[in-house]
Amino acid sequence: MKTQRVLTIANLLTTLRIILLPFLLLAESHEKNGLSFAFLIIIGLSDFFDGLSARRWNNASSVGAVYDIAVDFTVIYALLILFYLKHTFPLLLLMLTLLSMLSFSATCVQSKEICKHALGQYTGTVLFSGMLIFYFTRVFLEDYSSLVLRVIISIMSLYLVLSIVENTVLIIKGLNKRS
Repeated sequence: MKTQRVLTIANLLTTLRIILLPFLLLAESHEKNGLSFAFLIIIGLSDFFDGLSARRWNNASSVGAVYDIAVDFTVIYALLILFYLKHTFPLLLLMLTLLSMLSFSATCVQSKEICKHALGQYTGTVLFSGMLIFYFTRVFLEDYSSLVLRVIISIMSLYLVLSIVENTVLIIKGLNKRS
């Protein structure tokens, strides 16, 4: 059952991610890899626990669901922009991420609900996991970070392309139903 309350533990945990984001970006821009990794872990845990608390205490809300997705995208996209500016991630990954989010948004608008389809619902998880693995490798396995980065970029790009295709098919099917 969804609640109409906006001030919930889940939404407060989501807000924590927005509060921590500037600190993560600042640590990353100053090459504080260990500190950046710690902030990313805390952000990831807050994302995990916001969903858990919403389900556990039965205070999931439509506002909270949209807020969670928007904050997830903001965190991931801010990191991708920073890594692009640092010449670590390619522009293609930024563009695919944006296109994936836009196509996901279009499917949600078309269906008038937050979509839970096969690939789309895990896009944020795949991107965040890729970032986490990249940070872990950079901090603890520095000799392998270049190779791991190439693999992560490839996997993330492939997943994003598949997600965009899935979203596009859903949009076309939705348009055909209206005809």
